[in-house]
Order: sequence, then C-alpha cells, then structure tokens
Amino acid sequence: MQLPNPAVRSLDSAESGITTVVWCTGFKGDFSWVRLSGLLDPEGQPVHEDGVAALPGIYFAGLDFASTRKSGIILAIAEEAHRLVEHIVRHS
Repeated sequence: MQLPNPAVRSLDSAESGITTVVWCTGFKGDFSWVRLSGLLDPEGQPVHEDGVAALPGIYFAGLDFASTRKSGIILAIAEEAHRLVEHIVRHS
C-alpha cells in the first residue's frame, strides 16, 4: 500500500462519500475531541453495544471489553472486524 504524498490532513466525509467509520484503538482513550451528541457516556467513553455505536454509521473495534474479555487485544480485532462488517452489510 502506498500512502498519499502529501499526507491527507483533513477530509470532508460527505464530499468523499464516507458513511461509516470504524474506530480501532485497543486501549481506553481520550475521546474528548469527539463532538457528537450521544456518542460518549458521562465518563467520556463511547456508548456502544458490541462495538455498534449509539449513533448510526459509527463503529468501534479494539476497546477494552467491547464485546468479549479479549476485545482490547490485537488478536481480537479480526473477530470484531468480521462481526462489525457483517452488521454494516446487513444495515446498508
């Protein structure tokens, strides 16, 4: 894979046709920069069920205990990604 040169520093999701975002981190992160109403709980962590966010079109993979005890480790990403892709396809 070749990365764009110069690097992409911003992106208009509507203009680019992006309708889904999958966020993969693997640790409890600082989501304070996310400014979407209803996406974060009072502790500032994503509101989701098995990686499917409360807001349509937003998904999370790699969060600690997202769907299983091993969710926060790299080995779980393949399983979570597969499950999330199936969800996205079913709801497209």
